[in-house]
Amino acid sequence: MSILFQTVTVGAAALTGLLPVAVLEPEVLKPILSAASPSALHAVPIKGAACKKVGQIRKTPVGSFKCVVGGKRKTWRLLPSSNTAVSAGTIIRSGSPCNIEGLRIDSSDTTLECRRVAQGSMKYFAVSPSPGPIKNPSSPEPIANCRLPDLRTSNISGLSTVYPTRPSSTAVTNRGVVNVGVIFVDFSEVNGTQAELRDHIEDVKLAADWIRWYSQGRVTYNLQFSDRWIRASRPESDYRVFIDPQRSGNQAMTNTEISTSFRAMAATTLDISTFTVLWVVHPKAIQAIDESYVDRGQFHIVNTASETYRGKYPIWQNFIHETMHQHGLLGHAPKREQSLFGVMAMNGSPGTALNSWDSIVLDWMREENLYCVRRDLLTPVSLTLVPQEREQEGLRAAFIRLSESEALIIESHRRDKWSPRWPTGFYGITVMRADCRLDTVWNDGSSTTKYLMHSNDRFLMLEGESFTTDGITITFAKSGDNDMIEIKRSN
Repeated sequence: MSILFQTVTVGAAALTGLLPVAVLEPEVLKPILSAASPSALHAVPIKGAACKKVGQIRKTPVGSFKCVVGGKRKTWRLLPSSNTAVSAGTIIRSGSPCNIEGLRIDSSDTTLECRRVAQGSMKYFAVSPSPGPIKNPSSPEPIANCRLPDLRTSNISGLSTVYPTRPSSTAVTNRGVVNVGVIFVDFSEVNGTQAELRDHIEDVKLAADWIRWYSQGRVTYNLQFSDRWIRASRPESDYRVFIDPQRSGNQAMTNTEISTSFRAMAATTLDISTFTVLWVVHPKAIQAIDESYVDRGQFHIVNTASETYRGKYPIWQNFIHETMHQHGLLGHAPKREQSLFGVMAMNGSPGTALNSWDSIVLDWMREENLYCVRRDLLTPVSLTLVPQEREQEGLRAAFIRLSESEALIIESHRRDKWSPRWPTGFYGITVMRADCRLDTVWNDGSSTTKYLMHSNDRFLMLEGESFTTDGITITFAKSGDNDMIEIKRSN
C-alpha cells in the first residue's frame, strides 16, 4: 500500500477534505521540540493555514514553513529541503525511509508509522488498528516443562519468584472473584471535588479491565465504589507512614490504627462485609502522605500517595502493583533501570503489562500463548509474537530453558492499550534471563530476572538486529502489525 501525501497536519487539526493526512501527536512533538514552550506544540505551521507576517519562516519537525501571499490571503508554504520528512507529491509506502520517529500517516484503509530499525535508520511500517489472527508452529513442549523450580537459598520477602505462587492471605484468590471496596478520603486541609471524584472512578475502573486480560479471565475484580468524599477526622499528616527502611521518622498513628480508621470510614458508605480488599483514594493535592500505606493482612488495604500524583501515573496502576503482591507475586524485577516494560517492576512503570515470566509464576499463561523448548531440543524456528501491551490472541513469548535454573524469555513490546505513556513508534524485542537461584529484593539489589540487551537506551532489539547469548541467536526478522523473530542454536 502506498500513499500520495497531500498535506501536513498537527494533532487532530486536519484540513477539511484533504486525505490522507500525516498526524504528529503531541507526545511525539514534545521530545523533538524540547527547546520550545508548551504552547508551541499548538503553534506548528500547517501547510495552507493562515499566517500573519509575509516572509516569516518557522522551523518544525516536518520541515521549514514560510509565510507567503497566495491569492488574497497569507498562508504557510512548506519549503523544499532534503531534511523534510514529507513533502507534497511524495509517494510513501511501507518500507519508505523516514526521519521523524513516531510520525504517522493515516488514510482510510491504512496507517504508516515511522520507526527506528537496524543501523540507525528509520522507515515506515504499515500498521492496522485491528490486527488479524497470527499463526505459529506448535510449542514442542508444554508449559510445565518451562516452570523452573525455586532454588533460592533464602526468601527475604516470603513471596514467589517462580511457579507456583500462592496468595499471601485469604483477601485475594488467583482463581475467581475478588471483591474490592473503593473509597475517597479527603481532609479538612485538603478537600476533594466532585469533578476529581468522577475522574478517579474512571481511572480505578481500569484495574478491573487489566486483571481480566492479564489473568486471562481467571480472576475478576468486583469493584464497589463509594459515591462521595469521606472527611477524615484527623489531619492528613497523621496518616503519613514510614515503610521505606531508609527513611527516618515517627508515625502519628500505628499501622493498626490507620487500618482501623480506613475500615471505619469505609463502613459509613459501603457494606464492608462484602469485600476483603480496600483501595483508598485521596485528593491530588495531598502532600504529607508521600508513601502509600499497605496493610497485607487478611483485610488488604492500599491508599494513594503524593508520589503517585507527582509521578503522573494512573492510580489504578499503584493499586494493581500493591495488590498483585497480595496475589503472592514478588515482582520488582527486572530492576528500575530496566523497568519500562512491566507494572510489577515498579509502581510507576510507563509500560503496565504483566510480563510473561510473572504470568507463568501466577499460572495465568495459557498453553497456546507460550512457545516452550529446552535448548538442546531447539531447532531453527520463526515465530510471530503478540506485543505484551496489546489485547490480542496469539503467541505472547518464546521460552528457552537453558538448565535446571536458567531460561531465556523473548517478548515483543510496543505502544498499545497498556503502554499509552510510551511515545508513538516505540517498539522492539526484549530478551530476558531468569535465574531461579537468585532472590529478588525490593530495592536495586539482586533480581530473579533481567534484560540482557541494550539498544538505544531501551533494552530493545529493533527490526534487522540479532542478538546471541547462551549459544542461542535471536534475529528480529520483520515488524509490522506484529513482530516476527527467528531463533536458532549458534553452536
